[in-house]
Amino acid sequence: LLASYLLVPLVLAWAVDPIMPFFYARYLLLLAPAFYLLAALGLAPLLRRPWLPLGAAGALLLVAGSAYGLSAYYGGQGAAVKGQYGRMMAYVAANAQPGDALLLANPLQRPIFEYYRPPGLEAYYFPRYDYPLEDERTGRDLAGIAGQHPRLWLVRFGNPAEYDPEGILTRWLASHGSKAYSGGWTDADLSLYIMTPAAAGDSVPNPMNLDLGGQVRLLGYALNADEVAPGETLLLTLYWQALAPMEERYTVFTHLLDGSGQFRAQVDSEPQGGGWPTDRWVPGELVRDNYALTVDAAAVPGPHALEVGMYLLATMDRLPVRDPESGADLGDRIVVATVQVVRP
Repeated sequence: LLASYLLVPLVLAWAVDPIMPFFYARYLLLLAPAFYLLAALGLAPLLRRPWLPLGAAGALLLVAGSAYGLSAYYGGQGAAVKGQYGRMMAYVAANAQPGDALLLANPLQRPIFEYYRPPGLEAYYFPRYDYPLEDERTGRDLAGIAGQHPRLWLVRFGNPAEYDPEGILTRWLASHGSKAYSGGWTDADLSLYIMTPAAAGDSVPNPMNLDLGGQVRLLGYALNADEVAPGETLLLTLYWQALAPMEERYTVFTHLLDGSGQFRAQVDSEPQGGGWPTDRWVPGELVRDNYALTVDAAAVPGPHALEVGMYLLATMDRLPVRDPESGADLGDRIVVATVQVVRP
């Protein structure tokens, strides 16, 4: 019976994992009583003579293994680290500005959020209890919230594939604002959107018309300013067009480089904050893609190059850039503008 208690849930977890991939090892804590009882049953005969030394060694081995696992759980890095929701909220509290608000995707996080809630920030839960994200009222709700708050923090708790499989929240925020930050925390991911894009509408300013990998074309770009001080945010809009169906999900890079080639601002993301990946693009479709690059406080005044492009995250290989008119190969990046960093 104890063996079944231990093994059956393990087999079920293994079987369900491909279907419900959002799984953490700590979910198996309910098996701990069976594990320790079986370990005790195995060690008990060895604690009698003449097996006492062997039993003692086995007990020490069991304690050492448990101590190692607990040290990783409480102080390690990576998959064994316990939930970081509190640290994530501390990060929000340390970096929030007056007027910011939180969008909490997945209402199941309400109890833990109320415990770690940053002071002074409004919070809005999605999906709403009375209608799903796909409902047109979601867009109206988001527009009303964005009209009240210049910056919105999005917290996606748990598995977004369960409550927002189409990426409705991220796509709306990325198409109406500019993504300034993205970070993964155990059990959740956090993004910051500045709800003022560099440009509005579908007209394409600053035409470029350069092809990337024969699959996508950068039609043009828009900037909110050509001068920026250290610590300030530069808003960039890129206008893409698919040339052919794409099987891969490419990541867009946007970098502000100083004269020595050092990054002074950077945002890498799938298009529209990850809400509209390239493998969904339709040939001929215009994709307006917003970014917010916060300049390093240590940036030295002077000209900085703003470069963009695309790469495949799995290999880090960039798409080659080509001028379709001349046929010239232009490397693996596009320098869209020179931005002057000025003294505060």
